[in-house]
Amino acid sequence: FPLDEPVTFTILTSGYRYASLSELANNKDWQSLCEATNVNFEFVSLGDYDAPEARTNLQMRLMNEDYADGVICVYINTLSQSDIQELATSGILIPLDEYLSNPEIMPNFYENVYTKVPHIVNNMKSADGNIYSFQGVDELASYTGGEALLQVNEEWMNAWMEARGIDHSPATLDEFEDMLIFFRDSDLNGNGQNDEIPYMIAQAAFQGTATLEHAMGMFGVATKDSALDMNIMIDDDQCYFVHTTEKYKAALKTFASWYQQKLIWEEIFTGNAETINSQFAMASSVIGVTNSCNELEGFVTILPPEIEGYEPRYHMHPSLRLGVTQPFGVISNKCEHPEVLAAFWDLMYDFDNSLLWCYGSEKCDNDLTVNADGKYDFTNLDRVVPLKGEVDDSIRAIYDFIWCTGANTQENFNTKVDIDSYFGDKSNIKGHQMYTENGIWNPTECIWPRCTIPEEYSEEYAFLYTDVSAVLTEYRAKFITGQLDVDAEWDNFQQKMKDLGIEEMQEIIQIAYDAFLNK
Repeated sequence: FPLDEPVTFTILTSGYRYASLSELANNKDWQSLCEATNVNFEFVSLGDYDAPEARTNLQMRLMNEDYADGVICVYINTLSQSDIQELATSGILIPLDEYLSNPEIMPNFYENVYTKVPHIVNNMKSADGNIYSFQGVDELASYTGGEALLQVNEEWMNAWMEARGIDHSPATLDEFEDMLIFFRDSDLNGNGQNDEIPYMIAQAAFQGTATLEHAMGMFGVATKDSALDMNIMIDDDQCYFVHTTEKYKAALKTFASWYQQKLIWEEIFTGNAETINSQFAMASSVIGVTNSCNELEGFVTILPPEIEGYEPRYHMHPSLRLGVTQPFGVISNKCEHPEVLAAFWDLMYDFDNSLLWCYGSEKCDNDLTVNADGKYDFTNLDRVVPLKGEVDDSIRAIYDFIWCTGANTQENFNTKVDIDSYFGDKSNIKGHQMYTENGIWNPTECIWPRCTIPEEYSEEYAFLYTDVSAVLTEYRAKFITGQLDVDAEWDNFQQKMKDLGIEEMQEIIQIAYDAFLNK
């Protein structure tokens, strides 16, 4: 760059509720980049990424072979990893490996990702071993490793600590249970009524899944939701479902005890979205413990307590576990200059450019500092500013669409400082350390990003999934609510899953995982 002659790429894209990618044309940083490279873009909107018509519009264009100039670059839901694999199998997408591994075409990716963090490159691969999408690289540890943070009513927890004469959040299972009992028995909201909810599971409760993911994680069970491939664990390269393990049984017994003691919200399996929202409307005065992707007013985020005899293993969102975020670009077989497009996107894998597209040049110039160890200090950078208040659409377009696609690895970041800038400072909870300091967040063997079932097994897996998932949901609810005794019915539960084909499902998952590892 710059090219001798200008090249223009037409990109199908879906919008985001905060921004339209078309607004990039009005952004001075984007204009400067296009001028410096002699590469231009025409964006064709498919609609908002979470709107049904966006996906429909994309599918119609693919069916009609009208996928722009051969470049598709869309956001999250509109083009999933499964879609990418399907389009690659049909020949619509071209593999990108020859560009990603070529320092002449993609020098930034080659230096910052390909050579330094090869496990991330491996995680970009599809089931056939090829890479078909440019993906964001973000190896920074999250605070929890799960999407939902474990949050406690701050006023209530302070009252519990004062009553017990301690200066830390609950660090053991006994302390955590004692805190829930304290919440249950105390008139903490001051209304004279016994209406406190010690532990309310909000995430996915109205869907009947109620995984209690952080509580499960205390027992070494990495779960997320009702999608079975998210409840797979891996030890020594062997795949198995968490529901077949003794630690899952131990977790169920604990939750059943809590439910019987009225320490868990009694409507955990029957509440709908309306009942959940009505409780959160009074969250500061009614709920003691909950989990949420967002920080809640009046609540403080804590680390889940540790349980003796169990190694904590929490569900890790793929972008926070192995360093890959969602795909942000693919190249179709109609692209006349794929090497140029690959070279352009490589600019986003330059660390400084990735910061530019996350924060904008003005903020980077004024607020970004470098520590003595050569790593960037993000103390003064607030990622979420563009999502709050009135912000120019062209800035939002950069922040929400380009993201920080490039080189966010521990090679470049002072990790703990960066966590503070992502989620706010969680280190003020006395008696605990950040996950990055005790290593809980780091294991990569637990699960892997939602796997692609090989085509020849997809129909069989889908058939088995329907029956097995229904049984899992039924038994989980009955075990926790006490309709079934965990010890007495455990063997029957295991046999029921075997009869419905969970062992066959494990075999299929193993095949998918082996393909993922390129075996």
